[in-house]
Amino acid sequence: MANCKKVSRLLSDAQDRQLNAGEWLLVQTHLPICNNCRNYRRQLSVLQQATRALREGLAAGTESEE
Repeated sequence: MANCKKVSRLLSDAQDRQLNAGEWLLVQTHLPICNNCRNYRRQLSVLQQATRALREGLAAGTESEE
C-alpha cells in the first residue's frame, strides 16, 4: 500500500507527465482512504488553473500591446 509521501510525489509528477499503470493504481487506491491526499490533489488543481489563467492573461496582454 502506498503512503502519503509517495502518493503526493506521484500527484505532483502527474502535473508534468502521464503516470504509468502501476503509479496510477497506487494513487487511485490511496485517495479514497486519505483525506489529506485528496486535499493536496485539489490544491494542485487550483494552482494549475491559476497558472494557466495567469499565462493566458499575460499572453493576451502582450497581443494587445502589439
